[in-house]
Amino acid sequence: MSGLGRKVDQKQDEINHVSQTVQLLGRTVLMAKQTIPNASLDSLIEHRNFDLIVDTVKQLSTDKERPALNVGLTTGHVFTKVCTSKDCAALRVDNHIAQQDATNFLKSEWNNRVHCGAVRCMQKEKRRKLHRIPLMEDLQMFHK
Repeated sequence: MSGLGRKVDQKQDEINHVSQTVQLLGRTVLMAKQTIPNASLDSLIEHRNFDLIVDTVKQLSTDKERPALNVGLTTGHVFTKVCTSKDCAALRVDNHIAQQDATNFLKSEWNNRVHCGAVRCMQKEKRRKLHRIPLMEDLQMFHK
């Protein structure tokens, strides 16, 4: 929220976007807790938990009957920000292990394992979608 500036300058859609992002992170952590009962967002940002995060995000996005393709893309962007925050917090308290965990997590192959699959599915859906030619009456009404 601090990235949105002063409270009086924040727009409602920006606040909603942050809220949706936090909900997405919460769902990711809750699903990860099924595998690691005492998991937290901070503890998941470690290279040894990368596969768990990838599997969890795939369950939330592409591995469903009706895929939510933006979830994989959004989550990758959000986890990059979370890793940056963890890195900065570790710098403040001089915790080199946490700093290394965040750096190693960022070096992961997220793009190959989640991002590319979601983009490929999005492109396939876009090609399947039939584009309707506007009706003559609609074009005349738009022209007027």
